[in-house]
Amino acid sequence: MEQRVALENSAGHEAQKKIIAIDRTIALKNGKQLELIRAKKQSDAKYIVIILPGGGYEFCSFREARNVALYFANEGLDSAVLHYEVIDEQDALSAKKGLGYLPMITVAHAINELRSNKELGFSEHKIILCGFSAGGHLAASLCTRYDCEELKNAYSWQASLRPDGAILSYTVHTATKDEVAKMVFQCLTGSTDPKDWAEFTTDDKVNSNTPPAYIWHTASDAIVPVRNALSYAQAMWRCGNKAELLILPDGVHGLSTATKDVEPTNDFVHANDHAALWLPQAVSFIKHYI
Repeated sequence: MEQRVALENSAGHEAQKKIIAIDRTIALKNGKQLELIRAKKQSDAKYIVIILPGGGYEFCSFREARNVALYFANEGLDSAVLHYEVIDEQDALSAKKGLGYLPMITVAHAINELRSNKELGFSEHKIILCGFSAGGHLAASLCTRYDCEELKNAYSWQASLRPDGAILSYTVHTATKDEVAKMVFQCLTGSTDPKDWAEFTTDDKVNSNTPPAYIWHTASDAIVPVRNALSYAQAMWRCGNKAELLILPDGVHGLSTATKDVEPTNDFVHANDHAALWLPQAVSFIKHYI
């Protein structure tokens, strides 16, 4: 990862910590933790949204972290940010070994802990994975492969690992060798061969048990082509699953909430009131279909 990006991301996380407080951290069995923000108003329906930031599996972006969790908390949904395993793309390629299933296992630990540890108070909540870009890929991976052998053999789980639903924001589902999004699969596999990436594509693994999904993307996304959203939505519909698809006419990759609070200085030049409509629509989808 470029040093400039690393410094900007670190500064962004520090700024978020100063302006957005969490209610507690939840320790996971693999050493990771959830940063929890409780719902700010009461609701009969019980949900917890796990935020999975983007960053190409090289880093977890501050633009898609506590600020997103706070929005859902203000809408009456408990929420938590999960910083999963990442790796420098060139390090993965040099070692010819990527992250593999480690990020999926971390999300599985989060789901398992929330469902099995009744003292936390979330065992009856419906769990929604809200992922952005690579984080969306991670969310979709759990939704399509929650019962795969690699997860089954990773730990003695006490609860189902199937998420109840997902919010997929400008998500990577597949890639070609000439696309920027190939980073996702190179970080996961340590390989430049698309044949090795096939294990981690998601749109081709949707089945009738895949949880409902709210999917949004922009037509002008230059990093992750919009066909990714289209292919996942079409796969969901073919299987008879609940899915809603929002394609916005324009907007850069990494819009997050599309509001000014995604930058430490609150001067996000790509803030877009129209694009920001995805947030209330996603909340409505959750409450209607999950």
